Parts: sequence; structure tokens; C-alpha cells
Amino acid sequence: MSADAPPTKRRREEESDSDLPVTRSPAYWFEDGNIILQVESTQFRVTKSMLAMHSDVLRDMFLVPLPVNEPLVEGCHVVHLPGDTANDWTYLLEAMYPKICFERKVTPANLCAVLRLSHKYDCLAFRQECTRRLKAEYPATLKGYQKVMGQWTHMAPPKTSSGGHVQLVNTASELGLHSVLPSGFYQLTHSCLSESEDGGDIASQLAPADQIRFWKGCAFLSNLHAKSKTPERLCFGPKTSCIPCASCQTPVACTARRAELFDAALDSRLSARLFGGWKMSWSTNICAACTAAARTACEQAEEDSWNTLPSLFGLPSWEELLKMDSE
Repeated sequence: MSADAPPTKRRREEESDSDLPVTRSPAYWFEDGNIILQVESTQFRVTKSMLAMHSDVLRDMFLVPLPVNEPLVEGCHVVHLPGDTANDWTYLLEAMYPKICFERKVTPANLCAVLRLSHKYDCLAFRQECTRRLKAEYPATLKGYQKVMGQWTHMAPPKTSSGGHVQLVNTASELGLHSVLPSGFYQLTHSCLSESEDGGDIASQLAPADQIRFWKGCAFLSNLHAKSKTPERLCFGPKTSCIPCASCQTPVACTARRAELFDAALDSRLSARLFGGWKMSWSTNICAACTAAARTACEQAEEDSWNTLPSLFGLPSWEELLKMDSE
């Protein structure tokens, strides 16, 4: 028996399942199971009732009478699931059969696997929870972004930040979750630049269209950094009108402090961040009037940058992306 559905992940042609020995999942082979799922060369023995409870697609499939002359394995019918991976199904079954009683953070790889399969097999609760976490990690508002600041707030940190961002961007693009892409691409490009990673290696893991978006983002952020046009450097640069401002009472001291902050920004790769927000330490040795003027200018620059972020990666506006979301 086979569940026909569009493949969600291509594998190399030479990796034919027929060439590999069939193995039983050590974690999900239950003696009281009444159905066997074969994914690639791995078999999972589980229960129809558990699968049907979570997946409308599988529930409907089980309503179809099974062929009486099909060979059985330990009294169970075997359902082949082409186009899926055993690794993805291990993650999905881990969600269906939890071993802990309280919620935990999952890795990007775990979330992507469950999200892909929950889309394919219509596992509504899992799909909604994965989508919620993904959109919380890559928000569509500046206020939402400044709550997470790329710190893996809603997921467990992956081995490498760029690797996690690649997985999430690929999955969001594949499943039509368009509104997360600007934040996702921004985090990916910033991670690459700030950690001096090999951009070519990262780009090779993206779809062709997304590779172009990635390189455009890298070029744009590098150019802003080189020309000192990030919000932080604009506020503290020599041409700023914020420090000293027109109401400044200590222009000499404020100018000296501004120069210190600008030099620090030049030395910091993190100054390539566009949305870091105003840091309270910047107010030290700057008068209240200059602090207010600089903070207002910084926040406005960040708001302007956020509004244009999608276009940086060749994407439609935030409003259009939200309308395009699959959910």
C-alpha cells in the first residue's frame, strides 16, 4: 500500500530504497502497533488510532479497505510513504509520542521536519504550533523582532546559527510562509557576515532564487557597513546633527563622547545590525537633550530600514507577504 503525495524532499537518485536493507525503528516499533509505515528503508510500527487522531489525511486513508492479498509483516499491513524521509518521520512521531510531560524547545531541524509532514498529512495542531514558533522567531514587525533579536528565543539553538537559518528559510519558502522570509534572510546574512562564514557554502544550500536573495542581502549589508550608513553609525557619525543637538548645553563633552561611540561602532561587526535598538550605555556622558535627539533619530532610522527590509531581498512589501502566507 502506498500513500501518494508530492515529495517534500528530493533525495539523490542513487540512494534507492530497494538497494538498502529494511530496518526497524528502534524507538517507534511497538508490539501492540497495528500498522507499519515504511519510509525509505526504515519501518515504524505504530497504531492507526494515534496517526488518525493527528492526521486527517492518514485518517481518511485508513477508511479505505486494505487489499486482502497483500503480504503482512507480523500481522500488520505495510504502508509505503514515498517522498518522505525516515529522519522527518522520526521527528513527527517524537511529537506524537512525547516522553516528557511539559513543553520543550525544539531544534530548527526538528521543527522543519514536523512542519513539512504536518502540511503534507494535514496534522492541524502540529502545523499551527510549528507555524506559530516560526513566525515568532522571524516576526513581521520591528517590535516583534526586537523581542527576539535573533537569539533563538522560540527554538533550541542549532549547532551553527547559519545552518539553522538555512533550514528554516528553505522550509518557509517551500511551504509558502512568505512573511517570515525577510527576517529569516536578514538573520542568515547577518550571521554569515558577523561570523565570517563561507557565503558560498551557505548559498549552495539554498534554492537558486533564494541564493540570489542571500547574495543581495550580503552585498547590501556589507555596503552599509563600509559606508557607515547603519542606524548606529549614522547617529554617531561626524556628520550627524543629533550630537551635539541645537539644545545641547555641553557640546564639547557630547562631541567627545559621540566620537568614542563612533570609533567603537567602526570596530564592531555587530554594528552591521540594523535593528539593535538604543542601548542605555550610549547615554553615558551625553546630555539629556542630545540623548533624546540621537535616540529619536536612531529609532526612526531603524523603522525606515525595517519597512524596506523585504525589498532588500527582492521580496514584496510586508503587507503583501502577509496576504500571500499559506496560513
